[in-house]
Amino acid sequence: MNETARKHDDDVERLIAEHNGDVQAAITVLLSERSFLMKELEYASLAMGYVPIPQTIDVSPFEFLNI
Repeated sequence: MNETARKHDDDVERLIAEHNGDVQAAITVLLSERSFLMKELEYASLAMGYVPIPQTIDVSPFEFLNI
């Protein structure tokens, strides 16, 4: 396993540990934070005329959780 993959695995394990092993709670928090950040980008676009280019992710959010 390369260093990037190991760091990613460590981040995932840390996030799950922060939620006492509750994967659903960890995902809920991540989705909530994502929603907040998307709103912040929307506010930035209104204030400065910045429009982010929509991007898609080809990886399932559950792939790294081995669900």
